[in-house]
Amino acid sequence: MSTSQAVIVPINFLITIAIISAYSFGCTDVPQPSVSNTPTIIPTTASEVNVIPNLTGQIPAPKSGTSIVLMLEPENRIDAPVSNEPIFMDQFSMTFIPSVLVTQVNQPVHFTNSDQELHNVRVVHNDTRDTVFNVGTPAGGHYEHVFDKPGIYAVMCDVHTAMGAAIFVSTTPYVAIAAKDGNFAFSNVIPGRYKLKIHSGGTQTEKAIEIKPSQLEILIDGL
Repeated sequence: MSTSQAVIVPINFLITIAIISAYSFGCTDVPQPSVSNTPTIIPTTASEVNVIPNLTGQIPAPKSGTSIVLMLEPENRIDAPVSNEPIFMDQFSMTFIPSVLVTQVNQPVHFTNSDQELHNVRVVHNDTRDTVFNVGTPAGGHYEHVFDKPGIYAVMCDVHTAMGAAIFVSTTPYVAIAAKDGNFAFSNVIPGRYKLKIHSGGTQTEKAIEIKPSQLEILIDGL
């Protein structure tokens, strides 16, 4: 487990596990993305190839309350740097914001509390049901964590059980959340063969595709 730094308040009582039933996203049953333990690394960087700055696409609009997460997993691992810039999940107005967050392995994630009362953050790996961490977050407090394993994680506040969210941790930088109209986009895509994975409403669909150097759009059909 990676080292984490926190401003925390210990939780000294046992609370019943909260399941995020209020979120039709259905993260409790979503399968974890499969990742090879010994991937082949292709020493390819953006400076060596013509990357596609903005690869767009569209999928049927998600149902209300449902999020669609799309991932492009390369057939062979590419040499894509992981950002050192943290991304944030806030607790505000008794809600996790955003309700769905995407990040890469080894990218810092900051959990903050903008409410004026005590919360906690409990993160559970969706497949193994192992608790990754469980910390208290006082008003104005924060907690930083670096995920070292890919997968889908449920996020809960045991103090306020109606609060819930999901985190997608990937080994690829090409992850997108579809907009309400079904539009999505990937940035700086290196042409090549990929597996397109689509997570929606507790299910996963995947399809092998090839991204060509001149391609500007992904056509999703037959899924």
